[in-house]
Amino acid sequence: MPNDKHVLAVAYGIERRKPVVIKSTDDEHKSILSFQVADASSAAPTYFPTTNLALPPDNDEHWLIDGGVIANNPTMCAIAEAKREWKGISIDDIRVLSIGTGYRTRKINGPESKKWGKLQWMTKGNIIDVLSDERVVDYQARTITKDGNYIRVNAELRTQEGLPNSPDDAMDDISKTNIKKLKTLGDFWFKKYGDATVAFLAGQYDGPSLKHVNPQDGSIS
Repeated sequence: MPNDKHVLAVAYGIERRKPVVIKSTDDEHKSILSFQVADASSAAPTYFPTTNLALPPDNDEHWLIDGGVIANNPTMCAIAEAKREWKGISIDDIRVLSIGTGYRTRKINGPESKKWGKLQWMTKGNIIDVLSDERVVDYQARTITKDGNYIRVNAELRTQEGLPNSPDDAMDDISKTNIKKLKTLGDFWFKKYGDATVAFLAGQYDGPSLKHVNPQDGSIS
C-alpha cells in the first residue's frame, strides 16, 4: 500500500452487535487478505452467507455481514478517518468523490403496509433496502464539505434521457442481460460526470458540489 493511500471497509459483527471497520491505517489490519475483507463487507443478509473472520489483535472469530446494514454509504466513515489520520486538516481541504450503485424506484404500497408482518416486510416491503437507504449520508457529506469539494455519482434506476434501458434494480438479478445494462449505466454516468470527475481528481474542478442525475431533464446538480 503506497504511503498515505488508504482503504477502509465496513462490516457488521452480528454476535457482538457492533460495526467492524477494517482499515489500512490500522497496522494490525494489514495482515487481513483483500478477498476476506471484500467477502465480509459484502455479505448482504438473505443474499450471501455470513462470513467468519479472525480479527487482530487476539484473532478471535467474528461473524460478519455486509456493512451496508449500518453504513450503506461509507462516505462519512471515510471523512472521519481522514480527519483522524491527517490531524489538523481542515474539513474545507477534504474533497470527496462518492460513487453510488443507483437508487431503487419501486413503490412500496403504503396502505397495504399497515397490515404487514415480518414476512411481508421482507418480501413486499424490501425492508433491508429501506433500512440501508444511504441518501441521508449524501446530505450530511454535502452539508459539512465545502461547496465544490463533493461529487456524488448516482442516478435513479429507471428509464430516462440517455438511459433507455435501465438495469433491473433487483439485487439478485445477475443475468447476462442485466450485467450488460449495469455496464451501460456506468457509461451513462461517465457521459454525465466524466469531465467534472477527471477535473476533480486533478484538483482543477471549479464547479459546485454534485449529488445526482435529474431523471426529468438529464441534468446533474
